[in-house]
Amino acid sequence: MTILRAGYWLLHLVEMVVAMVAGMMLLGPLWTAAGLTGGTVGMVLTMAFDMTVGMGAWMAVRGHDLRMIGEMSAVMVVPFLLLLAPYGLGLVSGGVVYTVGHGLMLVAMIALMLVRFGHYSHPSGWAPIVLRVFR
Repeated sequence: MTILRAGYWLLHLVEMVVAMVAGMMLLGPLWTAAGLTGGTVGMVLTMAFDMTVGMGAWMAVRGHDLRMIGEMSAVMVVPFLLLLAPYGLGLVSGGVVYTVGHGLMLVAMIALMLVRFGHYSHPSGWAPIVLRVFR
């Protein structure tokens, strides 16, 4: 592994985290206005959705295929879904769902990116539609 490839890998991770935060900032107020974020379950599901949409949109802009977007989306959402069962049974608090869910999500994202290191350690391209628009 070269320093350059590790740098591209880290850049991919940072771009995705920034896109996730952007997704929460842009979409979160919609769910709050609609009254969907009052409880832990609503907050967790809308937050996971917002982060996944932001990350998926950015991955699409950067030219990733649907399989890669789908894999990353799954590893982002599954940790939260798994934690909702013990929450529903009263075994963990809402704070645990938020905190552990985010931690597991990041660990799962990093694990997937390491498994697919060859894909994530190269400079991203741009989707063909983006290239056509900015020519």
